[in-house]
Amino acid sequence: MVARTLRVVLWLACALIAAAFLFVAVRRLGAPIPLDGVEASVLEHATRIAGQQPLYPQAPSPDAPAILPGFPLVASVLAGIFGPAYWEIRLLALLATLGIAILVLMVGRVESESWTLGAAAAGFVFAALGIIAGVPGIGRPEPLALLLALGGFAVLRFTSGIWGAVAAVLLIAAACFTQGFAVWFAATALLYLACEDRKRFAVFALGLLLLLGYGGYSLSQQLGPSFLQEAWDAPVLALRFEPGALLHFVGDQMLGKLGVLTLTAVLSLALPTPPWFSRGGIWMWMAIGALASGMLATQSAALGPHGPTPIAVVIALAGPLSIQRVTRHLAAWPGSSRMGGQTVVLAALALQFLMLLSSASPTLLSL
Repeated sequence: MVARTLRVVLWLACALIAAAFLFVAVRRLGAPIPLDGVEASVLEHATRIAGQQPLYPQAPSPDAPAILPGFPLVASVLAGIFGPAYWEIRLLALLATLGIAILVLMVGRVESESWTLGAAAAGFVFAALGIIAGVPGIGRPEPLALLLALGGFAVLRFTSGIWGAVAAVLLIAAACFTQGFAVWFAATALLYLACEDRKRFAVFALGLLLLLGYGGYSLSQQLGPSFLQEAWDAPVLALRFEPGALLHFVGDQMLGKLGVLTLTAVLSLALPTPPWFSRGGIWMWMAIGALASGMLATQSAALGPHGPTPIAVVIALAGPLSIQRVTRHLAAWPGSSRMGGQTVVLAALALQFLMLLSSASPTLLSL
């Protein structure tokens, strides 16, 4: 009875959070002014591509956000058809977010063999993006980069051949040219393959070398020195040592708002089989990359509240899987029961939803 009630509560919470996120995002879709400094820069770059002008100006403003070409290139398609407008980049970001939620739902369902855990993971995606990583409905490149990276990791997880590695490296490299944090995912995907599949590791490493190395060089030749400034100089110059920001990230966001998911992921390290082993361990590798990205983002003056976006999304998937893994191990002890373990999983997920909702800003639904 308790497990059934908790399951109903979780499904209702997921539905309400998804509906609230979509309500806010759709409401902001037609706002005629930029909601974020990045929106104006993305639209400017997309307009340049649609008008067959150089992507980067010869003398970019030092105060302008660094924009990689991936997201503006996709947005330029809509800008060329309908004319440049902010709703286009917001729609693309919203569709990418929906893609992330669907992908997380399906991966969570397959890995946990539970639609409820898959739905909870998707609900955490909406909650994390709406409450932790800024405001819903803003046209930023992070959702597209995360969708590409998640797709690459999913291909690595559910395929075993060389062509799967080729498809994965294409997706992850595209994510790297969309937002710089994806480089951490490329690195952890390499480490995962080095431990699990040496043949695919060689293919993936060669693909990264060609796509990021030669591809980056080719773009610098075609787009001019401003590309290197946007891709490398600006992010490096924005770094500063800020221990207070790092402490806030770990204490308030990871152990506070995402406390249940984070602590359970930490507890899973004590299991007899480390959570990064086997094919299913790829999500822990991705979480490690997202955590490194989030910690580095706290030391950047350019990223602002959107720095935790990667870890907020990835822990939404890895966290519920860790909760199930830990409780299954505990339920296997003498005197324990599988049904009791399921109830603990559902209760932990419900508590995490409660923690996220309690930290939501009262102004979240305002334009």
